[in-house]
Amino acid sequence: MRKWELWSGTDDDGIASDTFFREDNDRARRLALAEGLTLVWSTFAEGTNDAMRTLRVHMGWEEYKPMLQADGTPYPEDEADKDGAEYSPSITVQGRSAINR
Repeated sequence: MRKWELWSGTDDDGIASDTFFREDNDRARRLALAEGLTLVWSTFAEGTNDAMRTLRVHMGWEEYKPMLQADGTPYPEDEADKDGAEYSPSITVQGRSAINR
């Protein structure tokens, strides 16, 4: 189980930016800090799908629908943790008005 982090910020025009990534994603963290984002929430998850389900509940968004293989099952690499920073996805949402948060 790994820790995932949600970083958030707002630019001078009131445009919000969020990014969500595994804590071992140093590149994503450096980019978040460079953009002036701050850590606002974190969670522990078994894999990408679990992390995305938890994020969507936290944000009040609709249910997460994972990508599925041709046979209708989730991709194994999205269901369980993988080692190494080479597989440390990040999700970024930009351009939302801070008023609509």
